[in-house]
Amino acid sequence: MKIIKLSAIDSTNSYLKELSKDHAVEDGLVVVATRQTHGRGQMGSQWLSQPSKSLTFSMFKRLDGLPAKESATLLFAVSLAIKVALERFEIPTLSIKWPNDIMSYDKKLEASLSRIR
Repeated sequence: MKIIKLSAIDSTNSYLKELSKDHAVEDGLVVVATRQTHGRGQMGSQWLSQPSKSLTFSMFKRLDGLPAKESATLLFAVSLAIKVALERFEIPTLSIKWPNDIMSYDKKLEASLSRIR
């Protein structure tokens, strides 16, 4: 798995989408940023991360055999898997604000999965 590490970016998700337009992106590529300046929240709202206080990353996953209508099911499964994994690290007061916001003490830990075609 390849990882691109950035100190600051507008949005890891936007970065991946643009990269995939001009390059053959490797399946499983992860883009991680210390800070996002124009992250997106639910229903088009803006989400700003505080440097080194959130998990801000996006992963490119090729979903050639998955019908578009089932991509939401995958997103829910990924959110649950991330929550379960973080519980093993004893991160307190974990919850999910559906569909993909992982929360601790009502603060967002950013994890994003987008369908890119």
